[in-house]
Amino acid sequence: MSNIIDSNDKDALATAIRTLQTNPKMRNMGFAQSLVHQYIRSKGHGLMPYDLARPLSPKQKAWAIKLANGCLNNPVKEVKVDNTLQEQINKLRNDMTHNSFAQSLVKQFDSRGSLSPKQKDWVVKLVNEIGKPKAPKANKFTMQDFTSIVTLFKNALSKLKRPKITFVNNGTAFALKPSKDLQWVHVSAPEYGGNYYGKISVQDGTWVDGRNINQEVADFLNDFAKDPVAKSQEYGKRSGVCCFCHKCLDREESLEVGYGPVCAKNWGLPHSYRSNGKAVQGLYSR
Repeated sequence: MSNIIDSNDKDALATAIRTLQTNPKMRNMGFAQSLVHQYIRSKGHGLMPYDLARPLSPKQKAWAIKLANGCLNNPVKEVKVDNTLQEQINKLRNDMTHNSFAQSLVKQFDSRGSLSPKQKDWVVKLVNEIGKPKAPKANKFTMQDFTSIVTLFKNALSKLKRPKITFVNNGTAFALKPSKDLQWVHVSAPEYGGNYYGKISVQDGTWVDGRNINQEVADFLNDFAKDPVAKSQEYGKRSGVCCFCHKCLDREESLEVGYGPVCAKNWGLPHSYRSNGKAVQGLYSR
């Protein structure tokens, strides 16, 4: 390979830098662009007056010329764009924004102008899936209708912005809370990034398994859905903790009912509040 830029030429470095600035392949190469930026700043052409850098070292100059010569000896070939593939890519771009694999194909096509035969097959397959409803996956465990739980949350949403129910069952803590779009009730560990057990459809009360669903959680939810109010009361009486606010119950009447008057009002539940009820120490200290 012949050197088009002669390193002995006094303008060799400036010519090399211009090549690295304008060549499409070099614009995406971090090392080449770091040489360009350092050269520009060393000449006092930075964004700020004080944005100066030391001149390129002899080794950096040699690299800049070497990279530029490589570009000039191997010019970027013009890629003929496949119009059919372009149309399919645009469909993935607009209709499969949630699919990371589809978007990776879009990104590669944008950078190269083409795809491998296998990638093209995948584009066709993904485009054919657009608009088709996905067959629901079978649940690992038998789950009943959870409409009663959905109704409980609908009552709470008239009072609370982010209603949440938290339980601790045999040492396992999990929480039920609605999604931001209010289409699902998610069941997961209370802490961020913890176990995810699944979700309940607000539309019809059906269950969709999560990655960490297990028999214990499934049995608890099935039992809770039979009568959410009664089960909430049982939990509060047994644990001394309200499942709606996760606070200790410190009044006699609240321990008798299983939750406090404030949560009863927020969730639309019965409560026999007595102003002369005695304060008691909760079963669990907080």
